[in-house]
Amino acid sequence: VSFGLGLTGTISFAQGQDSPWTQKADMPTGRKSHAASVIGDKIYIMGGRDETSPSFAEKLVSEYDPTLDLWTTKTSMPTSRAAFSSSVVNGKVYAIGGGRDQVKGRMIGISIVEEYDPATDTWVEKKDMPTPRLGHGTCVVDGKIYAMGGMTPDSVFWSGLRDIVEVYDPGTDTWSTKRKMRTARLWFSTSVVDGKIY
Repeated sequence: VSFGLGLTGTISFAQGQDSPWTQKADMPTGRKSHAASVIGDKIYIMGGRDETSPSFAEKLVSEYDPTLDLWTTKTSMPTSRAAFSSSVVNGKVYAIGGGRDQVKGRMIGISIVEEYDPATDTWVEKKDMPTPRLGHGTCVVDGKIYAMGGMTPDSVFWSGLRDIVEVYDPGTDTWSTKRKMRTARLWFSTSVVDGKIY
C-alpha cells in the first residue's frame, strides 16, 4: 500500500484492487512543497508551505498512522523550510536544505541539516550541506545520503539548475563531494534499485 499526501487530502493506493484508491483522514494543516519520510509503520510530514500563505515556509511536523488512520502533531523542526528533501538512516529522519521565506520573489536557499528522532520526538542540528540549495533530491545508499541537483540561492526559479552531488555520512556527521550529474535538474525525484540511484 502506498500513500499520496498533499494540501489537506490523504489517499491510499493498493495494487490489484478494482478501485485501488481510498480516501483517508486529512492532514491537520494544508501544505505543499513539504517532505515525507517513513519510519517503521508511520509517515512523517515535515515543513512545506501553508496553502493560505504560500510565501512562507513552515516548521510543522505531523505523524500519520495508517493502521489507525490518525494524525498526531510532533515537535516542530527548529528551522522553517519548504522545497527541501528528507531521508531516513538508522531510524532517524534528516531534513536537508530547502528554502525559507521568500524575499522579493525569491525563496532563500539554506544548507541547514537537522536530524529527527521519532523515539524521543527531538531534533538535533547536524553539519550543514556544503552548497545551500532547494528543489534538490536525496536518497540513501549504504547508510549515506546523496543530495543531488537543485537550485542555489542566487538563482531565479527555473534558472540556475545545478548538477551538484554531495554525500552526507550520518555516522561521522561529514559531507563529501562526488562526481556531478550529467544533467543539471530541479524539482525532480530519485529512487534506488540494487545500490544504484536513478
